Order: sequence, then structure tokens, then C-alpha cells
Amino acid sequence: MTELFQSRIGVTVSGRGEREIALLGSIRLLNRYHFAEIGLPVKGPLQLTDQYRAADAVAKAEDNFRELVSKLKQFQTFLRRDGGFFHEAASKTAQYLAMLTTEKQKEVDSA
Repeated sequence: MTELFQSRIGVTVSGRGEREIALLGSIRLLNRYHFAEIGLPVKGPLQLTDQYRAADAVAKAEDNFRELVSKLKQFQTFLRRDGGFFHEAASKTAQYLAMLTTEKQKEVDSA
């Protein structure tokens, strides 16, 4: 939280706090919804147990970043077909994808 606050007030520009929030939100989103036709909730390395800790979830999302982004894109495509019924999920998915795939985040990744 400290890093996120520092970033917001311009003391640091690392972006790490925002990335961790997006990673946590993304993995939780993929574990919350039930759409068997696209494999949600996720199984395998992105699956969260009932007693997950936020730090563990962020680590799982980071370790499986490509799979996370791929599944988010698949979820986004699926939600676009439903005619806006799951507007909140679609909005969050778009927001997380934007946060995780921006040029700024690519710079953070390479640092």
C-alpha cells in the first residue's frame, strides 16, 4: 500500500503496487465466475483454494502471467457475446487487462 500511495503522489513511478492489485483482482475474478464452456473457475496453477492468502494469489498470478492474461482475454471475449449481462465482470476484466498489458507494465517487468 505504501508503494501505491507513493506512486499516486508522484514520489515513485515503479507501478509495482498497481500491478499487484491487478494480479490479485484478475486471479480472484477467474476463480469467482462459473462458466464451464470456457473453463471457469480456473483449474490448475491459477486455481485458488478456500484459504488462499493475497500474497500467495499474487505470486501464483505472477508465476503464471501468460496463462492469466490469456484466460482474461478469453473471458473478455466470452463476456462481449452475452450482450452486457455481466457488465461489472466485463469492466473489471478490461481494466485488469489494460493494467497488466500496458507499455508501462512492460518496463516494470524488465526492471
